[in-house]
Amino acid sequence: MARGKSQFKNKIPAQSRKKRHKTGSQTPVQQAFDAAIASHQQGELDKAEEAYKKVLELQPDHQGALHYIGAICLSRQQYILAQKYVQKAIDSCPTYGLAYTTMGCIFHDQGEYTNALKYHQKALEMASQYPETYYNMARSLQRAGHPYEARQFYEKAISMSPKYDKALFNLGLLLQELGEIDEAIEAYQHLLKLIPNHHKALVNLAGCYEQKGQQEKAQDMLYQAIEIDPHKARVITSIVSLLLASEKYALAANVCLHVKENNPNSIEAFSNLARIYRAQENYQACLDVLEEGRSLWPDDTSVCSAFAEVYDEMGETEKAEAYRRQAQDIKEEQDNQLEPGGPVEFAFEVEE
Repeated sequence: MARGKSQFKNKIPAQSRKKRHKTGSQTPVQQAFDAAIASHQQGELDKAEEAYKKVLELQPDHQGALHYIGAICLSRQQYILAQKYVQKAIDSCPTYGLAYTTMGCIFHDQGEYTNALKYHQKALEMASQYPETYYNMARSLQRAGHPYEARQFYEKAISMSPKYDKALFNLGLLLQELGEIDEAIEAYQHLLKLIPNHHKALVNLAGCYEQKGQQEKAQDMLYQAIEIDPHKARVITSIVSLLLASEKYALAANVCLHVKENNPNSIEAFSNLARIYRAQENYQACLDVLEEGRSLWPDDTSVCSAFAEVYDEMGETEKAEAYRRQAQDIKEEQDNQLEPGGPVEFAFEVEE
């Protein structure tokens, strides 16, 4: 499973937003820190970092400013710098639970799960009121090979925050890996009620239905994933890749045929359908799809290159070389049609 994003990198946990005094009664440090928090919550990380540094000019050991600069550094994968700032926050206030969580995330993102778990355990002792604390513990347990313990922590995070989408998605994925398909379906369905256009949840839910032999439901989920995303090329390719990885050839082919039926000029549908047949070593079907594609896009070098690769696998090197030459000829002809040095530019007098 790919590493998910750690919490606290780019946002402030909702529960940590304490009530502030009215501006007139605030100290300069409080005012500066509030301004930094506001920028951070808006996702303006550069501005937030500068604002936190202004806080440190006024109070060098300010635990919050030190911690959140470290969190910003973590979001940029500046691990050494992140660790330096977060450690200073911990030194400034050894009971600052959120800093231990962020330190755990720093180690997690570097693959040091033993150290990550050590800091997450510390965070639980001091910041057990935050669902993010349980979520990040679950992530590290899952990566460290403790799926059943991870499940308990995901479920705890969700019980504290029922709309915790990242926890729901990871729980669904974990249950799917454990073979608890019905429970995984429940997790994904819960998530889709919150975020109906969650592409990855739809694809994974399709996988669950496929494992249960419910092919029509699986296809429906994949079709929804395609329809909700405007970047269909990326979606189709990612769905086919997922299905090919688990050798679900028929389901992958049905997805491409569905797209092809609704959009006959979708080059992605053709190219991915060819990929599927090639993965099955059904070379004649692959060649038929490529031939249909070439009739639609005679000047597309990728089609010729695909022909060459298929003939290479079939051991027909002469045909493969002929298609490579054809691809090169098309490319040279297209290059010759371009103006030398790029398009013509006109100069205009500057208006005073």
